[in-house]
Amino acid sequence: MPHKAMKAQCAIAENNYNQELTKLQSQFYQYLESLNGRSDILMKSLQRMNTAQNHEQLKSGFLALADKSRNLFEDGDWEDFINGTKTIEL
Repeated sequence: MPHKAMKAQCAIAENNYNQELTKLQSQFYQYLESLNGRSDILMKSLQRMNTAQNHEQLKSGFLALADKSRNLFEDGDWEDFINGTKTIEL
């Protein structure tokens, strides 16, 4: 293979590599950003639970941690959990 053709192939490969690297870096930073948002939610929820003055405030803290879109738990489940008569595995 002539030298110019090898140089051209190398330049194409380098360009492809740089594009893929940029894409992966972008995905990585987006992932980190989503984790930062979750850590804020976790900190606020834990603070809410630690400073709760009643069952409703405690329940509000737990609900902030739960996946509300799946609605896995009913109000009675949370009440039983807070009262110590039920175990909830997240």
